[in-house]
Amino acid sequence: MHHVPEQGFTIAAIERGATDSGHLEITRNLFTRGSFDLIRFHLYRERMNLHNYKSELEAEKGVGKKIRHLCYQRLRANQPYIDHWQDALAVMSMPANVPASLQELHDLSDEMWHLVDDQSADMAWYTKRMSLSTVYASTDMFMTQDKSENFQNTWEFLDRRLNEVHTIGSSIGEITQFVGFQLWQAGNILASKGIKL
Repeated sequence: MHHVPEQGFTIAAIERGATDSGHLEITRNLFTRGSFDLIRFHLYRERMNLHNYKSELEAEKGVGKKIRHLCYQRLRANQPYIDHWQDALAVMSMPANVPASLQELHDLSDEMWHLVDDQSADMAWYTKRMSLSTVYASTDMFMTQDKSENFQNTWEFLDRRLNEVHTIGSSIGEITQFVGFQLWQAGNILASKGIKL
């Protein structure tokens, strides 16, 4: 990951990392899906790093603030790579990569709910994860366009999305409508960047 800020999520970054570690450049052949494997490594590593914030969550009052804290920390982990993150999102949206990308998004949402000790066992289990996945994904895309100082506009965007979910409540119909709108909005952002879905 050391070379990603300069090289992006590319084979060149993989090769340089392998060389730095004393491996041959041919080691890149272990990354059978190329840059997508590097992106997935980043996603997995940062999802696991959320466990480092478990003690900080105890200071937060309420589940909503805890979820917000985890979203904030996870999004901040993309900052060193923000100049290349839009390209990473484009790679994740390629048809062959969509299933694994969606699985990682689900795993991230599930991890966050586990970290805040969510005990849902009914339809709320699904709606909470679907809602959080949608909020996270739309904020992730928004962040790639944010030029405000310290990503202030991104954090405000995140707060608005989380408030919308809180206001909507647990109605399945309203959640579905919210998710549909967020996906439509995300599609428009990607389309404006020339990314075909």
